[in-house]
Amino acid sequence: MQNNFGVFMNKYKQHPLITGTLILTITGLITRIIGFYYRIYLSRLFGEEGMGIYQLINPVLSLSYSLAAAGYQTAISKLVAEETAKRKTASYKPLILGLSISIPLSLLCAAAVYLGSDFIAVSLLSEARTASMLRIVAFSLPLSAVHACTNGYFYGRKKTGTPAVAQFMEQCCRVGCVYIISYYATANNSTLSINVAVLGLVIGEFISVIISIISIYLSYCNEHPAFSPLKKLPAGTGYTLQTYHKILVMALPITANRIVLNLLHSVESVSIPSCLRQYGYDNTTALSVYGVLTGMAMPAGVI
Repeated sequence: MQNNFGVFMNKYKQHPLITGTLILTITGLITRIIGFYYRIYLSRLFGEEGMGIYQLINPVLSLSYSLAAAGYQTAISKLVAEETAKRKTASYKPLILGLSISIPLSLLCAAAVYLGSDFIAVSLLSEARTASMLRIVAFSLPLSAVHACTNGYFYGRKKTGTPAVAQFMEQCCRVGCVYIISYYATANNSTLSINVAVLGLVIGEFISVIISIISIYLSYCNEHPAFSPLKKLPAGTGYTLQTYHKILVMALPITANRIVLNLLHSVESVSIPSCLRQYGYDNTTALSVYGVLTGMAMPAGVI
């Protein structure tokens, strides 16, 4: 009986679907618990109005991510799994080609958000104080694109450990950065801005990208011991129109779907404080109610 149980547990641990699901589920649960306490900390640090202002930039961030990265992560994952199954070795071609599309798109989105921050803040979000936050968060968009594409590669390889570690470290660094800055600011009697929370978001994304790039490099070196950065990449990593076509065919419908959903969500998010102002709330109270609702009572994801 004990031997049968041991055999069952070995098969259970070696099954990539079950193991990967457990790793991602546990990591997601831990990061959301951290995010739960992080939201409590932010609400006490910046108040309800500050949370409302912070939540206003989420539609811009989500829409930019949908345009530049969301569909390409799924496409890379599928193509990597497909080519790895056929060749019995890892294929880096989908990752390289996906990055060559996603990074330029993310840079365009970052430039649009940074240069148009004042227009977006005043005309679209109806809150001028979000302009400085948008200029900071624009730097996270290329990082998010790289992070999403590398995650897609590891999902396609059934190696969920790396995305899980990157997600966990991202959340820890984000929270740790905000805590350290706020601690020293409080000790020196300095006034804190909600921009600190946005800076923490960018730093967390930067750390996750560093972890992902190092993991890709180590994975490639392990599979190609004779590899040198100065040498030409071996066959299978070149650029082909056929692979570009495959990536775009899979990515564009997903991207279009995510953009439409995020546009509808953005309209809803921006309309809530505007409608509250129309029905008698002043600007501070409207943002406070919005911050309680979206950032504390029913957050859509990990902040």
